[in-house]
Amino acid sequence: MPTHTTNSQHEYMECLDIIFDIIQKYENTHKIVLAGDLNGTLQTSRANKHDKILRKFIGDVNLTTGDEIENTHTFFHHAGNSSSQIDYIFVQDKKLFAEYKIEEKSSANTSAHSIVKMEIACQMTNIRNSSNINNKAKFKMVWEQINIESYNNTIQQDINSIEEEKDVNIQLKVLMETLTKAGKRTVPTKLLKTKGPKWKASPEVLTILKSCREIYKKWQDIGKPKEHHLAIGIKK
Repeated sequence: MPTHTTNSQHEYMECLDIIFDIIQKYENTHKIVLAGDLNGTLQTSRANKHDKILRKFIGDVNLTTGDEIENTHTFFHHAGNSSSQIDYIFVQDKKLFAEYKIEEKSSANTSAHSIVKMEIACQMTNIRNSSNINNKAKFKMVWEQINIESYNNTIQQDINSIEEEKDVNIQLKVLMETLTKAGKRTVPTKLLKTKGPKWKASPEVLTILKSCREIYKKWQDIGKPKEHHLAIGIKK
């Protein structure tokens, strides 16, 4: 958020307006969590322009830290000129809140800000998306084997409608659809990947596969005799 300077309240309010629009858009379908350096404080010991605007905003959109925050500062000026509490984590649904903590400033932390943590209580459903991602076969268009005559004829059929259209955007859309249709009709495809999730072998199976490859390599090196004991080992 914008740093507090002369007339900075206008830019500050613009940023909050953007956040307000995002919250309004998603609050009915998502759990809202707002976190960051807000360059304004909820502490009543300070009341500059940013502070007053922030407090009103937090109330208007029903945001909360979940619990009353101790008067611990989160920002410390590098030159030691000032310190304040301006870093927050807010939620709309208080049921999400489990714990809120402002860590003590550590010498190992070279930032001017302390660490602010909130433990959120929520349930997540374990959904395997890999099967959805990998369940489509992939094909490559073999342009070297295109039927040029049929390709040109397909395009020619739609040329008149493109020329009659006055809107350039519609012309472009029809042209792209025509080229796609012509390609699908006249260009052969080559299967690159079969549909279905990628199979992952267990450690035991991987060990067996490695052993089979080693046996096959030895059998291959001696000319692949059918009655050799290595050939029998591969079958097993």
